[in-house]
Amino acid sequence: MNYELLCISFLIFLFFLILVLILSKKINEFFDIYKVKFYREYISTLEYYMNMAFDIIYKDQIMIYSIEATSPTELLLKKAVKDYLNLTLSFLGPGLIKRYEDFYGDFDSLLLNITEYFNSRYENDEIKKVSINDMMSKDIDTED
Repeated sequence: MNYELLCISFLIFLFFLILVLILSKKINEFFDIYKVKFYREYISTLEYYMNMAFDIIYKDQIMIYSIEATSPTELLLKKAVKDYLNLTLSFLGPGLIKRYEDFYGDFDSLLLNITEYFNSRYENDEIKKVSINDMMSKDIDTED
């Protein structure tokens, strides 16, 4: 009798294990479709937090160089990028970090995308461009 009960218990365990594996696969497929379907929402949410973090870091660490039409040193720029990454990740929180980590495939890819956003915004710094143009026009005016 114990042997039969043990066999039945084992079969029930196997049944539930297979059921859990099938359900987890279906859930993963659902989330993959969900990510594609709501790609725009994922990206706009991430961009919102990256933009907030960039504005804060820019004002605190980079703006003074842009106004003076100079560039920060490589060390200061690396520090700004690191601070930017930490601030963006703080804004996202652990739940969203996990979602974006899954979305991009791994944590390093997420960090790379966030860093590239910073670099893109830094390279297209309008204040620095205007400051350089102002300085050049002043130089041209003084030569005349």
